[in-house]
Amino acid sequence: MQYMLTNVFKNIIKYFIILILLASCNVRKKNEFVIDGSIDKLNNTFLYLKKYDGYGFEMIDSAYVNKGKFKFKGICYYPALYVIEYNRNKKSLPIFVENSYIKVLINDFSITKSQVLGSTSHNLFSFFYKALDSINNISLPLIGEYKDAIKKGDQIKASELKTTIDEISSRQVSFIKDLVEKNPKSTVSLYLMSKYLSNTIPLNEFSDLYNKIDTSIKKSSYAYVVEDQLYSMFHTQIGEKCVDICLPDTLGNSLRLSNIKSYYILLYFWASWDAASLKDVGQIISIKKKFGDHKIIIYSISLDVKRVNWCASIDKYKMNWINVSDLKGWKSYAAKLFNVKSLPYYVLIDKNGKIVDKNFNIDKLKLLINYNSNK
Repeated sequence: MQYMLTNVFKNIIKYFIILILLASCNVRKKNEFVIDGSIDKLNNTFLYLKKYDGYGFEMIDSAYVNKGKFKFKGICYYPALYVIEYNRNKKSLPIFVENSYIKVLINDFSITKSQVLGSTSHNLFSFFYKALDSINNISLPLIGEYKDAIKKGDQIKASELKTTIDEISSRQVSFIKDLVEKNPKSTVSLYLMSKYLSNTIPLNEFSDLYNKIDTSIKKSSYAYVVEDQLYSMFHTQIGEKCVDICLPDTLGNSLRLSNIKSYYILLYFWASWDAASLKDVGQIISIKKKFGDHKIIIYSISLDVKRVNWCASIDKYKMNWINVSDLKGWKSYAAKLFNVKSLPYYVLIDKNGKIVDKNFNIDKLKLLINYNSNK
């Protein structure tokens, strides 16, 4: 009898140990996040979690989808933007993650259709994203009409449309600035500053806005990005002397920008994976032929990370000019210096080493050269 009771108690203890272990699997540790997800019409496949550090995305974790359920766990020192990705980035859902239990119900990988519960940072991000989506629904068709009017030579209509587009853009900037000022303790504000304001508002406004950010989040990665952008805005102002750049060419030889002598130097930021920047190559070749090396030298900076892709594109597109890269992608020193957010990106430097213009399209280049040559 005593033996039977002993066995019963042993079994009860084992049962409770199993329950405790099972429960612990679902308990979130204090300094971690848990993303408990559900998705329809997707099973027996993997989803991937990537984190945006302000310059690019880094793979964090993967999760197997079983019966429409998946789970991610990790540590987030400061709330940050993550994406849940499917099918090699063909579909992705952005989420602002913080150390909490986050319930995600994915619907078509759409931020407006999906539900994210348990992240106050995401609530703010989602509010902004939905507002931006509404603005884009108005502005994007107008931009399309503006481009058509330019092609047709309808200057009156183009001018009217540009005025409307500029007014919408101005309101969007004001909306973002207001959102940042009202949420000084949120890293979402830092993300919005770095993403939407650094190339949009004057240096003094950008600096004043950053000074309003709470010190508790000024050691986050997004704060460091904003500080890099402040440095960039201060040191790469139009009319000021360009900061020197020294990057390796395809053979590993360092080529210093200040050693190049020409009436103009064009900094051309591009990448082998970016179709838009490669589309401009033909026009750059034409400009180079028209003006010659005595008038303009191309200093081409690739944001590739793989040497083989970089070199192959140089050969394929006949980029017979100076080609340099530190193969660090968006984290390239030169890209950070000029706060490059999209490609292609251009900077025109004169014979005195001063910045004539930056962040313009290739069609404006001929006008800039002709205008400044006739001064």
